[in-house]
Amino acid sequence: MRIPVSLEVVYVGDDPVSDQSAVKYTFNQNDFAPRKGGDIIVTYDDGSTISLSEGTLKFNQLTISPDTVYNTMNSGNDRIPVTVYYSEKGRTVSDSFRVGVDLKLIHKFQINFDANGGSFADGSSRNTVMFGYDESIGSNFVTSGVYKDVANGGLNSRGESYTFSGWNTAFDGSGIQYNDLTALNAVGADSGVSVLTLYANWKTNVTFDANGGTLAGGVTDAEKAVVGKASAAIPYSVNQTAATGLYGNRANFTYVLWNTKADGTGTNIEDYGKITGPVIFYAIYYQSDYYYTGAPQTYRVPVTGWYKVQLWGAKGGNDTGTGGKGAYVSGEIHLEAGTNLYVYVGAPGRDNVTGTGAGYNGGANPGSSGWSGAGGGATDIRTVYGNWNQNLNSRIAVAAGGGGGGANGNGGYGGALVGGSGTGGSGGTQTSAGNGDAGGGSSYLSGFDGCVTSYTGYTFRNGDMLAGNQTMPTPEGGTEVGHSGACRARIQLISVD
Repeated sequence: MRIPVSLEVVYVGDDPVSDQSAVKYTFNQNDFAPRKGGDIIVTYDDGSTISLSEGTLKFNQLTISPDTVYNTMNSGNDRIPVTVYYSEKGRTVSDSFRVGVDLKLIHKFQINFDANGGSFADGSSRNTVMFGYDESIGSNFVTSGVYKDVANGGLNSRGESYTFSGWNTAFDGSGIQYNDLTALNAVGADSGVSVLTLYANWKTNVTFDANGGTLAGGVTDAEKAVVGKASAAIPYSVNQTAATGLYGNRANFTYVLWNTKADGTGTNIEDYGKITGPVIFYAIYYQSDYYYTGAPQTYRVPVTGWYKVQLWGAKGGNDTGTGGKGAYVSGEIHLEAGTNLYVYVGAPGRDNVTGTGAGYNGGANPGSSGWSGAGGGATDIRTVYGNWNQNLNSRIAVAAGGGGGGANGNGGYGGALVGGSGTGGSGGTQTSAGNGDAGGGSSYLSGFDGCVTSYTGYTFRNGDMLAGNQTMPTPEGGTEVGHSGACRARIQLISVD
C-alpha cells in the first residue's frame, strides 16, 4: 500500500488576480493547466506519482484554501499565500503558492444617524454605523456598529403625537428620504458617498379647519385628498416650515389666511415658523359686502392690516319731483385683528308718502299733510353698537342720503361736505342740519380735509368723497352719477402687516 508523501503545485493563473469588474475570484483547474505549463503532482513513498498532466489526478480531489479570494484581500504590492491539500489513506500532503490580489474595491461608507429631537435606546442622540455594499446582490451589510430605529427598538418613540417616517438628509424632512434600512441600499450603490448624516424624520399632524367653510385648493397629493372637507389633518415633518396650498371656501365671505385662533387673533401661518408638534390652523375670512337689513351688522377685523372702505348712501323717494341721489365715500384705514366695527346700511326713501317712509339710518319723513318722497338713509361705519339713532359720535365714515322729491321740485343730492339743496330747503353741513324740506345730507370721513377727526382716533388715508351729483363708482364696478341703486357698504383687505 503506497502512501502520499509530497505535493507539488505549479500555478500558472493570473498573478495578480486582477478584475476591476468583480469583487471575488474562485480558483479553477485552468489556473494549473498543463497545456500552459502548470500542474499538480502527488508523489508516493514508492516513487510513483499521480498528476493533472497524466490525467490520474482529478481537480475535485484537491482542497484549496482559500479557494476564493475577495476584494477585501487585495494585497497591493504584497502577495497572499494559497495552500493546496491532497488527502489519501489518512495522510494529507500540501504545497503553497503566493499570488497578488487586485479586485474591485467594496464601497465602504459611514452613516451618522441623528435622532433629531428624539433619542436612541442608550440615551444618545447620534448613532454611527459603518456599512459595506455588496454589488453582486445590490445590498448593504453592516461592518461596524448596530443599525437602530423605532421598529427594532433602538430608537425611542416620541409619543402618540409623533410618527417615525424613516431618515432624511435634511433635519426638516426636505432632503432625500430613505424610509427604512432597505432603502439605504441606494446610498451603498452611490460610490461617491463616504460619510453621510441622516436625520430621523418625525411626522406630526397639522390640522386645517375651514372655520365654517370647506377646504379648497391644494398642491400636494395629501392636500388635494382633503379638498371639500370641513377639517383635515395632514402629516408634516417636524422642523418643516409651516405652509400650505390649501385655503378656505365659505359662501359670501372672502378668505384671508390661516391663523392659530378661530377669531384671527393668534399667529398667522406665514409667521408661525417651524412645525414642532401638533397644531391647528383656522381659515380666516371677512364679509366684504353689506346690504340693507334694517339693523346694525358687525364686521370683525380678521387680521391686522390696511383696509379699503367704500360706502354708498341711499336715494330719496320720488313724488312729482325726483329724490336726490346718494353720496359716495371711500378711504383706507388701519385696523387691528379682533376689532369689531358696526355697519349701518341705509335704505332709500319711499315714494309718494305722507308723514312716514323715511329711509333707514337718518332719512327724513315728509310732512303730515300732502304727499312727497321721503329722505334716503345714510350708510355709515361706527365703533359703538346701538340703534341707528344712538352713538352717532362714534361714526368714522358716513355716505349721505339724498332728500325726498316733492310736489313742487326735486330733492337735494346727498352731499360731500355739504348736502345738496332741495326745492324746499338747504342741505346739511358738517356742523348743522339742513334747513327746510328736501335737502340732502352731508357725508363724513375721519381725517378727510374739512372733516373733524373722530374721537375714536381712527383716521383714513387716500380718502375720497363724492356728492350725489358727481360721477362715482358703482358697487358692481361701473360708474354712475350719484347713487340710486340698493345701498351698500364694502370693506376689503388691501395689505396685511
